[in-house]
Amino acid sequence: MARIYRTSIKNNQSKEDSTSNLGVNRKPANIKKARKLVENNSQIIKRSDNWNINSILSNILAYTNHKDLIEFNTVCKKWNHLTTSIIHKSIKLQRSRAIKNKCYDKNLNKTTIADLEVIECIKNNSKHAQLVKEFKLNEKLEPQRAIEFFETFKFITNLTIDRLKMSQDQFLGMIHPLNFLEELNLSCLTINKIVKNKFYTNAVQLPPTLKKLSFEAVNLINNPQLFNQTINSHSNLVEFKFKMYNQTDILEPFLKNYPTLKIFEYDNQMLENPQDIISIFESNPQLLALRLTIKCWSNLIANAINHNLINLEEFRFTEPLMYHEDSLPVFFKFSQHTKIKILNLTWDRLSECSLNSILLNCPYLEDLSLVHTAINQVENPVISLKLPKSKIKKLTISCRNLNESSLDSILLNCPLLEDIDIQLPFVWKDWMNLIGKRCTKLQKLKVSMPVLRSGVDPERTFQETFQRDILVNNYSAYANTLTSLTLNQFDFHFAKEEHFNSFNKLKSIYFPCQRYSHSYVFHPKIDFNKDLWPNYRINIRNQNSSVDVELIKNKY
Repeated sequence: MARIYRTSIKNNQSKEDSTSNLGVNRKPANIKKARKLVENNSQIIKRSDNWNINSILSNILAYTNHKDLIEFNTVCKKWNHLTTSIIHKSIKLQRSRAIKNKCYDKNLNKTTIADLEVIECIKNNSKHAQLVKEFKLNEKLEPQRAIEFFETFKFITNLTIDRLKMSQDQFLGMIHPLNFLEELNLSCLTINKIVKNKFYTNAVQLPPTLKKLSFEAVNLINNPQLFNQTINSHSNLVEFKFKMYNQTDILEPFLKNYPTLKIFEYDNQMLENPQDIISIFESNPQLLALRLTIKCWSNLIANAINHNLINLEEFRFTEPLMYHEDSLPVFFKFSQHTKIKILNLTWDRLSECSLNSILLNCPYLEDLSLVHTAINQVENPVISLKLPKSKIKKLTISCRNLNESSLDSILLNCPLLEDIDIQLPFVWKDWMNLIGKRCTKLQKLKVSMPVLRSGVDPERTFQETFQRDILVNNYSAYANTLTSLTLNQFDFHFAKEEHFNSFNKLKSIYFPCQRYSHSYVFHPKIDFNKDLWPNYRINIRNQNSSVDVELIKNKY
């Protein structure tokens, strides 16, 4: 493709050269022709601007692999300009092992090689420093070398620091030159205050460009006050994420009104006293999205949310995944209407009246998720849900401790449903029949098999029954609308194309988490029989200890 494009470019350039020669000839006829050519070219340029072809090409090239980008980079000046910024958008500290084995003596230790690689990286990429926008640091570096790196690549806008231990001074030295930083993610990071040989005596000011700040499992040793002061020096955040069990002083800037903040995510599974987060709700009525994971649910928190966060459009409330000390119901009620469009609740211990009060006071819902974690093994009573007529398009629901009439009521009152993700109970057939009867506009369906307790090869028995009764003998209302089907905990090898022929518009079938029960098998082998899937191609994605299989229908 690159070779063909070069040929066309050469032809165009030869035409342009002949056109430019017209300008040298002073004869009136030739001058008129030259003017006409210029006018025609300007009209073409205007049309190109209307189509914004550069923007379209940039979007396409952003999804192109690195090897092809390098090839496209040599086609012509225009493509070189478009691809260079994408090629150098992110950067790697070290080259491949094969290259390093050729470059370094075998007797050199890993630390020395890593330092030499950083030197080489700075040397080779410094000329493109303005183009480097994203970087993830997850390798231990010598402090001064790390600071040198960030002083060179000071135009980084998105920085992630992950699984490292460093001194307070190194962190400050790395952050100090990043005047264009827009997103900072800190995860599994340990910051230690040093007393001797420190080279920072004052905190660093975070840049006003910073819009997103994320903390996850950050451990502070010996009270590094300059780190805290630096982190709290932000002033224009739009999104803040906090997933820790201590260090609540990082919340201090939000205890008073923080006008730019729109998204607040807080996960503290050890929280006993919710007063700080209640103060945040009271001070920041402009919040649009709230995501909470705490164990101290109460009406006190519910009232603070319901009466203060009057602009809230997204609300996610999760109980920590742990065995509950008791199975007593939790009361968490809304007393007035909200603007919430996206609602995500885990309802293991939420009382029936609490759930219904929340649903009744969210009349603008478009995306509803009611998930039971099933961690608490105590059998909770079956509850009934009441959902008013809604515009919900996406529904995620687990059916444990939910009665069948509740699902029927929800489906009846959600005539616009296009996407369902359902975790089936042990007795599941009637539930699937309800979906088949009520959902006339369904486009995406995800089905999760129940955790079966006993039986001879129970998963296979379940899958065979499901394929026979739901897929093959298919009389559902969504047979002519479904485009995507996900079968969670189903075995790809037990399925074949003929099971899905009744879905006329089906484009993809997804089998996530294919695995073997033997722990020594890291990635199971997937055997794709084309005779069983003549009209599909396979896409396999490796995960940590499993693989995801996607079957995509061929286009003719």
